[in-house]
Amino acid sequence: MLSWRGAGIEDPRRGPDLPFFITWDIPPALHPGAETPAHPCGATGITTIEIAGDPARFGWWVGGAQLPVDVRPGDEPGIVAVTLTAPGGPIELR
Repeated sequence: MLSWRGAGIEDPRRGPDLPFFITWDIPPALHPGAETPAHPCGATGITTIEIAGDPARFGWWVGGAQLPVDVRPGDEPGIVAVTLTAPGGPIELR
């Protein structure tokens, strides 16, 4: 059985520029993402995420945690780009 706990998922203060958090209540070996993904481009993970939003609000929301997120002011809050780690170098999706 898979079980987890979430934080911020249904918080009315959370907008598209603020993440929610999940912690899994299972051993790491049973996590659904425990195996290395096999993507056709060879991507193996996320390097950074760029979002438009208020940097100060983001810092407050994550409690000052250091995350691979680049927050830039913007009129339309949300995800702007995701950079993937790949054997041939980073792949940026905008």
